[in-house]
Amino acid sequence: MSLSNLLKTKLTSLMARKLAVRPARLAGHRPVASISYDDFPKNAWTLAAHAAVLHLDGIARRPLPRKLSGVYDSTRVEDDPLFCNTAPAVPVPHSRRNDIAESDLVARGYRVLSHLENGQTDIFTREPPGQSRFVFFQGHPEYDPGTLGREYLRDMGRFLRGESTERPILPENYFDRATEDRLTAMAGETDMARFNEIVTSALPRQMWRSNTIKLFGNWLTLVAAAKARRASSRSVHTRRRAS
Repeated sequence: MSLSNLLKTKLTSLMARKLAVRPARLAGHRPVASISYDDFPKNAWTLAAHAAVLHLDGIARRPLPRKLSGVYDSTRVEDDPLFCNTAPAVPVPHSRRNDIAESDLVARGYRVLSHLENGQTDIFTREPPGQSRFVFFQGHPEYDPGTLGREYLRDMGRFLRGESTERPILPENYFDRATEDRLTAMAGETDMARFNEIVTSALPRQMWRSNTIKLFGNWLTLVAAAKARRASSRSVHTRRRAS
């Protein structure tokens, strides 16, 4: 999917899991006007979140010194219905090369809902008066347990084939210690089959699925409530016009 198609998508959820768009392309792209605060609540993840805030409020993302890859504790900094029945701090996978500064978000009226342990923003939101709510995720709570491992193998394959000059780092807080030690010991190795064997037989150190289910269950509840309010408002206006 191209960035153009992404920005033309008018959905309750805008997800960007496997898009590869260079920062310069994102910053220089002229998005279409179909992403807005109108209609029902929406959410956007990672690249989609970066594209959305650039289009909606002119907030540009910033490159990180190195790729952020791993599972990090995300700590709630504001109470919100989105967090109903979830723990104050939960593990969340992240896999990105860019970040959006909290100061830029706050200056344009966004609320930061949770932080990572390194101080970066995880979840943030904005709801202009009289318009629908938009929730943004810089992480990937939707990832399955093996996704970060597959991404590591993908990046390692690109490095070993000479398609990339950057040897990928191990995802942080993800593999068990024994797996980390085995992969670290292969620092000079080029046997891709061996990397595959080690990674595919490993299990993540932390699990996040239960929190993801609660988080998006709460999100669907908020969407349903907004749709019910919209339907009720339309009914009232229809009756008034009929009378």
